[in-house]
Amino acid sequence: MKMKLEALSSNALPKPSDKDLVKSNRVSRFIGQQIEKAGNRISFRDFMQHALYEEDLGYYASKKDIIGVNGDFITAPEYGEIFSNSIAKQCAVIINEIKGATILEYGAGTGALAVGILKKLSDMGCMPEHYFIIEISVNLINHQKRKLKEEVPELASIVSWISSMPKEFSGIVIANEVADAFPFERFVRADNQVLQVCIAKNKEKFEYDLIPADKKLCDYVLSLEKIIGYKLDHGYLSEVSFEAQDWVKEVACKIKSGVFFILDYGASRNEYYAPNRNQGWTRCHFMHHAHNEPLIYPGIQDITTWVDFSILSEIASDNDMKINGFLNQSQFIINSGIEESFNNFDQLELTAQIELSRQIKLLTLPNQMGENFKCLGLSKNFILNNNLFKSRDRAYVL
Repeated sequence: MKMKLEALSSNALPKPSDKDLVKSNRVSRFIGQQIEKAGNRISFRDFMQHALYEEDLGYYASKKDIIGVNGDFITAPEYGEIFSNSIAKQCAVIINEIKGATILEYGAGTGALAVGILKKLSDMGCMPEHYFIIEISVNLINHQKRKLKEEVPELASIVSWISSMPKEFSGIVIANEVADAFPFERFVRADNQVLQVCIAKNKEKFEYDLIPADKKLCDYVLSLEKIIGYKLDHGYLSEVSFEAQDWVKEVACKIKSGVFFILDYGASRNEYYAPNRNQGWTRCHFMHHAHNEPLIYPGIQDITTWVDFSILSEIASDNDMKINGFLNQSQFIINSGIEESFNNFDQLELTAQIELSRQIKLLTLPNQMGENFKCLGLSKNFILNNNLFKSRDRAYVL
């Protein structure tokens, strides 16, 4: 009997506006055309590429706000300055020790993290020579430029947008919620083969089509099973992002000296491919509703997957980077000196005290962002001599 993967219903989600629905229908028609051109199916990776990144059409080409209260999701820097201050303190260590150190941020979102980091570094009297941003969304670039000019006009001049990472880079590379957004493949383990999740079209609806996996995906799953020590169960559904792996290799090869921080929601390999995770880690975000069905509303919802930090750390290590440590977000913030946030707490207005407490809870509590979000610290030709990874480092699980 042929295995089948059923798409989920959109009934539990909010209804999109008429304008958004028009856009989603445009994206659906475009993807449908690509499916027809390819012989009635495309890989899930290609579906995701079109839905999110197709020029002038995909989700990240949207003219509306996609991040923040009026968007589909909120990232840690949007909650306040605690997260960006924590990263800025780590940047200061490198800036003080590497002459001419530069900061490079991938996928800067609304620009909130860049603003927060620059504000804190300015307060510390420890500015980088340049702050580079690599961003694929023209709309987000415009948002970032406006935010920087409005909130840190005296610092905005050191920020510039580039299309690729410079060779022989020295300094700090920051990637907050970037690795999860690279297009990825989905696979299903059958008794005697590995199946690749593809997308087909039946009349006006997209549907899943399972076919024998190509060699690259099949070899990866078979190699994975050797590493974890058991064969995945029949029907086991999961993901792998080869593009995220290629990205880490590129960064590792181009860093001459410095530190690479990957911050994202994710897990170690053994957690990622645990027997009870047999429905995978694909996660979609639409109007602040998180769900597991990427075929709903193409072009107007985000599609992500959790990050396998083990494979990213191994690729970095294979390309001459050292694994400094692996922390959950809560411990990263605590180890970066969260007590500083409480200086003069009793002198704050009550509303400011409440807001600070709320921010800390959102960023650090296990049932919020504290446990699921992780920080992987990597370095090359540089020793990070501070206390960031001295307490509760979990690099041993990678």
